[in-house]
Amino acid sequence: MNRPKVVFKGTRDGLLLRLDGSVPFGELLSQLRQRLQMSANFYQGGQVRVEWGGRQVLESERRELERVMAEHGLVLADSATPGPVSDGGAREKAQSPAGTELVPNGPAAGETRPDPARTLYVRRTLRSGQRLRYDGHVVIMGDVHPGAEVVAAGDVVVLGRLQGVVHAGSNGDRRAVVVALVFEPMQLRIAELISRAPDDASPPRGPEQAEIRGEQIVVRPLLD
Repeated sequence: MNRPKVVFKGTRDGLLLRLDGSVPFGELLSQLRQRLQMSANFYQGGQVRVEWGGRQVLESERRELERVMAEHGLVLADSATPGPVSDGGAREKAQSPAGTELVPNGPAAGETRPDPARTLYVRRTLRSGQRLRYDGHVVIMGDVHPGAEVVAAGDVVVLGRLQGVVHAGSNGDRRAVVVALVFEPMQLRIAELISRAPDDASPPRGPEQAEIRGEQIVVRPLLD
C-alpha cells in the first residue's frame, strides 16, 4: 500500500504538515497544491509547522513552500527539524523561538534591497497572536488585527485595515515603506526607527504610506 507523501495532522498547536523526504521536492509541491485545492476551506487561515522528513532543505525550497501556503491562506510557522540550508549549502538555524516563523537568510553582501521577485502574497487576514516573518516584501490581501505582527525585510503593503504591529526593512533597509488602506498600527517600525500610535490619533484619511524622512517615521496620504 502506497503511503501518502503529503500528510496534514491536527495538533494542539495547530496544523502539522509531514513531507516524505525521499520524494523530489517538485512532486511534493504538486501533491500539496492538489491537497489544498481539494480542502481549501478546511485549511483556510491556519498556521502550519512542517516536518521535512529528514530532507536538507534549500532556502529556495522553503520560500516556494511558503508561497504555496500563502496562496491558500496559510502561514508557514516554525519548521520541525531539520532547518533550511542556503542554496550555497551553508546551514541556517534549525529552530526559531516558539510561536514565530523561521526567517530565511538576509540579503547577500552588497544587496541593499530585496529582489522585487521575492514578494510574499498573503490572501487572508492576520488575527491576534499570529506572526508573519518574510525575507522580502509582503503584500497582505486582508486586515492585520490588533495583536498580530508582520516583519519583512522589504516593504509591507496591507490591502485592508492595519491595526497590529508591523516592521518593514527589518534587515536595516531605511528605504522600506509601509502602506495600508486603513492605517491604524499599534506599533510601526522601519529599519531601526520605531513609532507608536498617538493616544489622540485622528480618524484614518484613506490609504496612507509610512516612510523614513531624516531621522523619523512620517505617515502621509498615499496619493499626495
